[in-house]
Amino acid sequence: QGAFPYRLYDIEKQEIQPLALNGSSSFERDNLLASLGYRHSGELYTLDLTTSFEALKQKTNMDQDYSPKEIFQMQMAERGRAFTAEALFKWHDQSKRHNLSVGASFFMDRNHTTNPILMGKDGIAMLLQPMLDKVSSNPKMPFNIAATSKEGESIALTYKKPRHGEAIYAQYTLDDLFAKGLSLTVGMHLGLENYAMTYDVASQFHFLASPKQKNPAMKPLPLAPKVNLVGNVHHQEFHFSPRVALGYNITPSISTYLAFSRGFRAGNYNEQAFADYLMQYEAKALMLAMQNKKLPPQPIEESLILYKPERGTNYEWGIRGSAFGNKLQCASSLFYTHINDLQVTDFVSSGLGRIQENFSTGKYIGAELELLYRPVKPLSLAFSYGYLYAKLKSGNKLYTIPYVPQHTLSAAILYSPQFDPKRFFFEELTLGLFCNAKGPIQWNINSKFT
Repeated sequence: QGAFPYRLYDIEKQEIQPLALNGSSSFERDNLLASLGYRHSGELYTLDLTTSFEALKQKTNMDQDYSPKEIFQMQMAERGRAFTAEALFKWHDQSKRHNLSVGASFFMDRNHTTNPILMGKDGIAMLLQPMLDKVSSNPKMPFNIAATSKEGESIALTYKKPRHGEAIYAQYTLDDLFAKGLSLTVGMHLGLENYAMTYDVASQFHFLASPKQKNPAMKPLPLAPKVNLVGNVHHQEFHFSPRVALGYNITPSISTYLAFSRGFRAGNYNEQAFADYLMQYEAKALMLAMQNKKLPPQPIEESLILYKPERGTNYEWGIRGSAFGNKLQCASSLFYTHINDLQVTDFVSSGLGRIQENFSTGKYIGAELELLYRPVKPLSLAFSYGYLYAKLKSGNKLYTIPYVPQHTLSAAILYSPQFDPKRFFFEELTLGLFCNAKGPIQWNINSKFT
């Protein structure tokens, strides 16, 4: 199609506008993934060792405003390397009443991104000139300032984002606790994550300062101040996540459970926020340039680009079962999750990208249903439905959490014939027909559903 699958939405007409671009769009990705696993099995235990490596290289060229106007064009190149390792030990006694799992994991990720943005003439008029008009309106300012470039100006953004984390975890289950079929599970997860960012962001726009008063001694002054934001930030997070679950086998084929757990989602840095901060520092650099001074390279305050981890508490009740000789399998659950420092994706004020923001609290109330039916051995029919009531609190108001559909639905038909591995190089081949649907999605906390 020559473009990404985005089009402008007219809220008043409630219509998606036709695709209309003035710039090109393309995407390229090279991805290499390799993994290795080893299992050692004993009479009462198993030990699993797994490791993986991933290399990623991709280029994105996007007419980011998705309109015929020359607002901004983005070209991003990204290189990434990731490594993971995990060891998991499982043990049970002779009676299989006592079950223990102990594990440890490590991951490391390196990402290097260059993201030059070309601001076109319409972007300069829409985003840069209003800032200049505000500066010029100051009574103490003897000049009217205007942008002079008719072709466009560029913003250079370069980031390196290394990240690594370690975790240990354990889970113990005791079956037939006080009665046959009753089980208790207790688990915990301890983790430490470190992430950092080295950034080098620069812009140099061209302006003309014209004197407000007609004074022959004062001539229009061409200016081209340079803004350079450079720095290195680092953050470390420790988290503890417990889990307790009580289960009961109602019949040999039907069971139910009640679970409590706490979870953690790490924070990070918003690299796409820099374009907006460049506009703010451009005004400072401009004032210094009129005094024949330069704005030295400087860092951004870490709190302006950091978003915090979110921590959630979850309560869940579910039931699972099978019937007709295991031909029909069913699973359903009800859950409530309360989250502190909820992470929400939103657009930056200029529209030059999206960032993660923290809100005080969020809550999810939902239900899920899954059905799997195998009328004959190679054929499977699958169906699942989910409902989610998702709200966040901002001030004293409740808002719908963006990007979270209220309804999700999926269905699939799978045909999986078996083959003799002595005659073929595979044992099973699966052919499937899938259908997925989602309900209305809200793009930010103030928008209507689309």
